Amino acid sequence: MAQSGIHALSSIFISKIFKHKRWFVSSFIFGAMLPDIDILISAITFLLGTNIYDSISVHQTFTHSIFTTIIIYLIFLSIAEITSKHKFKKIGQGLCLGITSHIILDVFLWFEPISLLWPVQPYLIQPTDIWKNTILDNEQFIKKLLLAFEFLFFRVYGWILINKTIQTSNIQSFSWFIKYISKWIKIEFTLFLIFILLIYLNIDINTYIIFFATMYIPSLIMALISTYILRDVFND
Repeated sequence: MAQSGIHALSSIFISKIFKHKRWFVSSFIFGAMLPDIDILISAITFLLGTNIYDSISVHQTFTHSIFTTIIIYLIFLSIAEITSKHKFKKIGQGLCLGITSHIILDVFLWFEPISLLWPVQPYLIQPTDIWKNTILDNEQFIKKLLLAFEFLFFRVYGWILINKTIQTSNIQSFSWFIKYISKWIKIEFTLFLIFILLIYLNIDINTYIIFFATMYIPSLIMALISTYILRDVFND
């Protein structure tokens, strides 16, 4: 299941290495969250009548593939070549390194197979799964807890965005958006508390995942939109 909250936070820290590279940092952070957009496809297939397990199987396939990452980079490289604008090359590099960081983190932080070589995986060879021989006690509880913390991570990410916006030299250009992020992070914290309560109430895992996806999709979209709108604050 999607974990873009932790990817957003981890990318913030990793991107400090590249803080002086204009266009790169915001693209890196955006790319670190982007692969989980495939949860939209999972949701659509579920709404169309596919069972929950087949719907979830769409997740961590084509958007988490090394081949997809290479194609994205080649597209931006081509745009840079055609337009003679070097910024598109930097954007492509940032996006693809962000996506790569997402994939690597998913391999270690989630207990499900990942199709790193989609479409070769899972159709010709088995997906990558370093946890397949590991038996975890209370696995469902751990998964629920990780998912609940996604909303807290989004809340922290929003707080970081607000602080970076306040500190930017061009605050007038972005101040209008702060009120929306402020409302968003309050919602995210409320969702975190709700999902912790659901864990306490021992809600069935399938029901939990469906409710999670319903709340997570708008959270992820807001995180991506916020990153794009405030992309220039990462250059200060």
